[in-house]
Amino acid sequence: MAQLYGHFSGNGSFAIVSRAIARELKRQLPGSTAWSVQSYPAYEDSHLPTGLNNDARVGVLVGYPPGAEGILAGHEFKVLVTVCEADPIPEDWVRTCNAMSLVVVPSGWCAGVFRKAGVRTEVLVAPHGIDRLDPINVPAPLVARYLHVTAAHSFPGRKGTPQLLAARASAGLGMLELRTTPTPHMKPA
Repeated sequence: MAQLYGHFSGNGSFAIVSRAIARELKRQLPGSTAWSVQSYPAYEDSHLPTGLNNDARVGVLVGYPPGAEGILAGHEFKVLVTVCEADPIPEDWVRTCNAMSLVVVPSGWCAGVFRKAGVRTEVLVAPHGIDRLDPINVPAPLVARYLHVTAAHSFPGRKGTPQLLAARASAGLGMLELRTTPTPHMKPA
């Protein structure tokens, strides 16, 4: 069994990922429990019984590194599911990640940032919310003529923009139009 600490309300990426992990824990590790780390705890579709299980050998935190060591202190195996939006990451993040058993990030870009900063703990890449479908095996009604993507932030490495564009190109989906708004994070072409 495992103890999941996460965000279980709203539609932010941490909430979506927390609920997805909870679904899998319910299926794979019966007896797992969920605990909200949000300021105003809520358990919309948490999929697991709520509560703290100090006997769980595995502790999984979905969130940023600060505070992770304290939250996961009582668990033998500590998993941090996190993201980064800057290169380099802060030194305290590196220390926290090195105290974990496993760090999970959503993209190769994030994994590279963590490793380059000095994270020695294993860093696993698990993309958020992307089903890797082989376009050849997708039933015709599911193949779209248009692909609309909206990104709220301009972190193309973390958001998987290069992979998204490559997948789109391999599917042979006609014209592509990109509209962007300059931000401080964008580098000149």
